[in-house]
Amino acid sequence: MGIRVHRDDDFKAPPGALTALVYYASPEFRDSADHARAFLVRHGCVSWGFKVSDNTPPYLPGPPWPVDIAVWYAHGGWDGPVGLFSTPQISRRLHGDHWPALTAWFRRAVRPGGLFILHACHSGGSNRFEARDPAMATEQGMVWVRDIAEEAGVYAVGVGGTSAAANSYHATALLNFGLTGASAAQRADAYAPGGAKISQWRGWLTAAGPKGA
Repeated sequence: MGIRVHRDDDFKAPPGALTALVYYASPEFRDSADHARAFLVRHGCVSWGFKVSDNTPPYLPGPPWPVDIAVWYAHGGWDGPVGLFSTPQISRRLHGDHWPALTAWFRRAVRPGGLFILHACHSGGSNRFEARDPAMATEQGMVWVRDIAEEAGVYAVGVGGTSAAANSYHATALLNFGLTGASAAQRADAYAPGGAKISQWRGWLTAAGPKGA
């Protein structure tokens, strides 16, 4: 049986189904996004996928109601993803005037206790080598997905250090980590709504799941 992928302009889902938004910043991430959507279908989730670039946060595409899961694929750094927005990156310290609009988008587009995964370099902060490098002292305390979890009230997952977001194997592995707690194939961390790091992550389906936290 083929995998059914819903049209990305109808925003229809069966009652009670999990729903997800999948964004990718450029064509190199399209394969990762497609594999992610196929993986989500196998978990009973209806998803909509969009290539998003040069947008401002209030105008990111999606249904008029909050989804359960949001997954983004992009290049990135400690100040967040690159290529999704009209500004190069948005964080508390960089282009901070756009930060309130971005966090407001999350509160509107992803349900409280929902899951957000950013597969981009440094989305989950520094790796163990960068964490000990004096030249990177400024970045060592920065964790973009933690800041989103803190302000948007969602579970958030990110990668420590460099990533492989354009590799469909790694993309699916991180998504599986986010949903079930299985190995992410690279260093990854999860944060609870409010921003606390979860030391023993067993996956969003266990932590919150369809009924919510």
